[in-house]
Amino acid sequence: MNISSAKALLGIRGRVADRAALEAAVQLCKARIVAARRASDDSLAATLSEAREVFRQRLIGRGRCEVCSATISSSARRCRLHQRSRRAALPGPPKAKPLPREYRAIEKALRQRNSNARVDVAPTGGPLARLGFHTPPVQKVLSRWAGQVRMDMLERYFDAVATAVVHRETSLSMERVAPQLWPLVFELGLAVAQVFNDTRSPRAWLMRETGTMTNGSHSSWLEIVNRIKKEGGPRFTAGHLAKIAGGMKLTTPAPLGKEFRRLRREDRNAPDLS
Repeated sequence: MNISSAKALLGIRGRVADRAALEAAVQLCKARIVAARRASDDSLAATLSEAREVFRQRLIGRGRCEVCSATISSSARRCRLHQRSRRAALPGPPKAKPLPREYRAIEKALRQRNSNARVDVAPTGGPLARLGFHTPPVQKVLSRWAGQVRMDMLERYFDAVATAVVHRETSLSMERVAPQLWPLVFELGLAVAQVFNDTRSPRAWLMRETGTMTNGSHSSWLEIVNRIKKEGGPRFTAGHLAKIAGGMKLTTPAPLGKEFRRLRREDRNAPDLS
């Protein structure tokens, strides 16, 4: 905001150049700010505060201290109190030396990684994708029974069986199953177990790893590759792992991941009001 827009806001037509006129404009701003806040008009109060600052800055060098606006001589910029505090101020910390080039490269890589990290918010294939719903053996069973059983029933039976297999539970909790559908339940269990126990395939490891977090952030494909190798699995490449995860519909859609990262950045930068 400049002096012209500040004057227009207050309805001042004449010049506001000398100290008396500037002080009067500051006081008028204060009165208007109080009235705006009483009327709960925070937007107007903020605009008036900007106008007051414009007039207050003009007072600097016109007989007012630049810190507290106390009356001083026209040649001074600060009153005696703040001149003393300025002289007595402790020197600031020494200027930090720039990091070596290799450390700067590492720091930049870490910033880029954190700002665009992989997120695992909502798989394309829904929550059942984490249990191997879209793997080929399971899909073959589902396609055989699709014409005989409703999809919602197929999903319920799969959820119960796959949860027991993937989480290595010792009991199976299921709702009532019609006698003619027990073969379906058994086939689904065998299909999930076939995928989950084939540790030569990345699908088995993805069913174990997907959704895990480390220090509040989701693991990258390279981190998952290293963890699989550390736990005795094959050495997959990050690209191959990402491709298989896409086929299992485990990845978060790009627009949703972008929006999630934006909201997380805003939440991280929000002021602490506690």
